[in-house]
Amino acid sequence: MDIKALEAQQIEMAQQVVIPSENEGYHPSEGDILVTFDVQYIQEEAFVALDVQEWKGAIKGTFLKKLPTPNSYVPSFFAFREGPVLWQAYQALIEEQSIKANCLLIDGHGIAHPRQFGVASWLGVKTSLPTVGCAKQTLLKFHGGIASNRGATLNIQQNKQTLGFALRTQTATKPVFVSPGHLISLSQSVDIILEFASRYRLPEPIRRADQAARAFAKNELEEGWNAPMLLG
Repeated sequence: MDIKALEAQQIEMAQQVVIPSENEGYHPSEGDILVTFDVQYIQEEAFVALDVQEWKGAIKGTFLKKLPTPNSYVPSFFAFREGPVLWQAYQALIEEQSIKANCLLIDGHGIAHPRQFGVASWLGVKTSLPTVGCAKQTLLKFHGGIASNRGATLNIQQNKQTLGFALRTQTATKPVFVSPGHLISLSQSVDIILEFASRYRLPEPIRRADQAARAFAKNELEEGWNAPMLLG
């Protein structure tokens, strides 16, 4: 892969990212459709799960799509491997199920990235939709301690600019790392993740998408539309 070409493309796309100020940008309304993505890889095949849920409403189901990965993994350019796969799966959701999202949640990073352009930002720019990244690990170093109570946050900064948060979704559990990808504010990103993290460290839509993608990769679920998953 041409690293210089990737860098140029990343810089160009990163300039299109819009992170609104507080109280601006996307705020979910009851009935909005949120689509959450997770991927499992077997060699060069991507097994993609898209969990579909209404905001403060029903879990609609999970859409599964197997796709070839268009690019090899290059450190710090993961968005160019996974982003196209997510975008193609989302286009298939629209074409095959006539489902369009109001907001996208990604198991990955938004602007809390060394060049402020993680996969959630890539997908946000590509779809022109609000996106939120929620990851299990951080890409940026942070300093200080985070309180142990649910909802506690610690700023993740780069050059004194806050790009995201370590967020405690449940009391005394490890934090997750939340950052906006596109068209949504820092604080609203946290509010959305907390709304969906009702019992466990990971938000329920990410847990469902993760388990569906794993089952799909093991041939335990079929490609296409699947009924809502019931998690323990």
